[in-house]
Amino acid sequence: MLRSASQSIRGHWVHPARRGAQYPIAFLGDWSGTLVRDEYKGYESVVKLYARQAAGCLAHARRKFDELLKGGVSPIGAEAIERIAWIYRIELYLG
Repeated sequence: MLRSASQSIRGHWVHPARRGAQYPIAFLGDWSGTLVRDEYKGYESVVKLYARQAAGCLAHARRKFDELLKGGVSPIGAEAIERIAWIYRIELYLG
């Protein structure tokens, strides 16, 4: 979801089969605000245009904690997954 500084929803981007900056650049036009996206390096140029702000995707961040939990590497994984679950519950409640 793309939100401006005033929190109004701009739209929802579903990328085409190919990943390239030209697709979101064309879709967003001269829009500016906070762009929630994954860490694909090709999107860095998209964020730089029109003073856009980048925000990471929580689902992608959650995967890293899930890997820690499943690998038994760190107790932080379980705590992070639990906290993210609370955020998801709040989002569901707020609709």
